[in-house]
Amino acid sequence: MKNFLFLVAFGSIVWNCTKPVPPEPQKTLAILSVSALPSVNALALTANISSNGNSTITERGCYVSSVAGQHTESATCTKFIVVGNDIFTKTVDNLISNTNYYITAYAVNEVGTAYSLEIVAKTGLKPPVFSAISIADITKNSARLFGTFEVFAGSIPTSMGLEYRLSDNGVTPVGEVIKTQSVAFTGTTPGTYNFEFLFTDGAPGQIYLVKAYCIVPDSKIYGSEKFFTLNGYKYGMIIDGDIVVAVYNNGGDGKALHIQELKNTTVSSPYRPSWGWYAGYFAGTSTIAGSGPANTIAITSATPAQVYQGVIDPLGAAYLCRDLVNGSHSDYFLPSKGDYQEIMDHLKDIFKTQTYMNSIIKSNYYTSSENGTDYYYSVGLGYVEGDNHGFFLTTVKMGITDGFGNPACMAMRNLPHCD
Repeated sequence: MKNFLFLVAFGSIVWNCTKPVPPEPQKTLAILSVSALPSVNALALTANISSNGNSTITERGCYVSSVAGQHTESATCTKFIVVGNDIFTKTVDNLISNTNYYITAYAVNEVGTAYSLEIVAKTGLKPPVFSAISIADITKNSARLFGTFEVFAGSIPTSMGLEYRLSDNGVTPVGEVIKTQSVAFTGTTPGTYNFEFLFTDGAPGQIYLVKAYCIVPDSKIYGSEKFFTLNGYKYGMIIDGDIVVAVYNNGGDGKALHIQELKNTTVSSPYRPSWGWYAGYFAGTSTIAGSGPANTIAITSATPAQVYQGVIDPLGAAYLCRDLVNGSHSDYFLPSKGDYQEIMDHLKDIFKTQTYMNSIIKSNYYTSSENGTDYYYSVGLGYVEGDNHGFFLTTVKMGITDGFGNPACMAMRNLPHCD
């Protein structure tokens, strides 16, 4: 009896120390979903594997088809294998615009291949496409602008036009749109269409940025853009290294000052030149505006017998201006007193800011105008931002420097007439 009880107790101890082994989780197909963000010619797909079915995912991807219900590669269905994790993405491009595509994500595990619910996504409408804008028949105040644009099914515009903005440099625009030209679009089918506009009431010498646009349902589509410059001149305009300082005839004529100071460069240390000779009234040079070219010819044509002590400086200011060659331009002269006085009332227009003013020498300047027998006129230009102009006139004895030292030598040229 004792032995029986012992064995039962022992057996009871052994039985109580043994724990059951839980069953392995049942393996199933994965569970996943897919979404799509369409654009004109592409679909950005995002798939989410919410359950791997208790089995490692060995392959994942998606099918994109132009026909519903396809999960097999074919002429109308493309399979994309994607490297990723539970959430994976794929951008499918080079698609046809304004077209329905059917998308199914898939995931492969030990059990088999699971598919998401099929979704449909439509690519966007292809907007009109503009050719480059062409510009012809440019005048001081107008230009003809023309080109072509192609429209596509589903995005037929209701109107198209051009927008204009100003520019100071032909690189970046300044300010807001200043002018808009538009026309109703009467086409009804996809295809290529022409456009043409006449830009009028422009400012001579002004640079503009023009940009084409179309109005399609719910949006404004911009196309090509182009900078163009009207003929003519405006104050402060830079032409081949010269700054426009005088404007006549509604911008059809003008004068430009070479913005590089002329110096005697025949020596190792260039220096400001003399006026041309020491002293000696020989015929007199004019002070009026426009007399600079004739004055320069008179000064550089003088003979030793006409000047004091027969001393002529062939590297004097008038000679340096006469001999200046700047690209294709070689018609420079030493400005007269009147030529400089024309600048006076337009300094703010010419130089615009102190930075512009720093592009030339802030000093007094030689003129080609004599004052009596022994003196020439020298002018000084100064600019303080916010002021319209600064101008002072000095009379300097020929060959004798004033408080500034020798004046600066700046060359001027007349601009060719333009319509």
